Amino acid sequence: MDGYVASGRLDEAWDFLWNILSKVGCKSNIFTYNVLIHGLCKGGYLGSTLELVNEMIHMGYNPNVFTYTIFINGYCKEGQLEEAGSILNEMSYKGISLNTVGYNSLTSALCKNRKVHEAKEMFGEMKNKGFKPDTFAFNSLIFGLCKVNEMEEALTVYHDMLVEGVVANTVTYNTLIHAFLRTGAIQEALKQAC
Repeated sequence: MDGYVASGRLDEAWDFLWNILSKVGCKSNIFTYNVLIHGLCKGGYLGSTLELVNEMIHMGYNPNVFTYTIFINGYCKEGQLEEAGSILNEMSYKGISLNTVGYNSLTSALCKNRKVHEAKEMFGEMKNKGFKPDTFAFNSLIFGLCKVNEMEEALTVYHDMLVEGVVANTVTYNTLIHAFLRTGAIQEALKQAC
């Protein structure tokens, strides 16, 4: 099933789930549903997943942190932050905590939409709950800060990144250099490049 979804053959994955598994007496499980939901979200079929989630619940499988994270990631990639927020609220209501992937998705989407204050809060919450931000998380926040010309704070986050032992990569440096060049701070851009 994962192979069908990974290769974009979602119709075949759907048929596999509903027809083949039932014919051979195999039962689906939460992992099976999550793979199909992930494929639908990745393919841009967020609306189609609601039917599948209802079926999943009907079969006795409640959405778990991975199910919710798949939705949050999908909604964030589509720029549907309100829907992602609704999923986050539902998780909170059900006592399910967000994981690193969910925090990264939300932080990145908030930064892309110039909601840097909310992204900083999300980043702080991630750290307060014991999750260690990775390169992607730091890069997202640095990008967001650069996008709104908060260069001093972007440099502070960059230095925090290094202090915390997270490795900066070409995305980190390109983001900073490009932002400094865009704001006319050529000397600072050269310092970052060297």
